Amino acid sequence: MDFLKYLPWIKATYQNKPVTTTVHQLLNKNSGVPGFDDNESKANISIEQVTKDNLNELKLINNPRTTFLYK
Repeated sequence: MDFLKYLPWIKATYQNKPVTTTVHQLLNKNSGVPGFDDNESKANISIEQVTKDNLNELKLINNPRTTFLYK
């Protein structure tokens, strides 16, 4: 199941080429999505907006399905 079905605003790329990943890959930690360190206080912003800010024009650090990443 392609996660773009549920989160169509995500534009993911790997090495500047568009890619898609699946919910299954996200849950298995092999989607290529990097970890996010966010120390800024965002108490007044919705979780939806924080997620959109982090995932809009997402640059993957690995090609989906190739490497497991635990952070």
